[in-house]
Amino acid sequence: MKSSEQINELAAALSKAQSDMGGAVKDSANPFFKSNYADLTSVIKAIKQPFSGAQINVINDLIADTGTDSVKFCKAFKIAFVNDLLTLQYDRAVAALEAKK
Repeated sequence: MKSSEQINELAAALSKAQSDMGGAVKDSANPFFKSNYADLTSVIKAIKQPFSGAQINVINDLIADTGTDSVKFCKAFKIAFVNDLLTLQYDRAVAALEAKK
């Protein structure tokens, strides 16, 4: 498994995502305990945008650091804009850009 000694980019992205996150909405009821809780959908809604934004920042930084042509990058991943990169493609994109360093 390929890993990196430095996690500064990841740590910065996670810190930014965490600061952008709000709390998950407790919109489901548990009648047994007479309480409300945040179901999985609420949690996903709370974290989806901040994490995707942080991932895009990491990709943009790697594109700049490696001198990659963003148009060619988008063509390689069959997307119109870097922001269109799917979460499923993120690891592959980071690995491809890291290999250029």
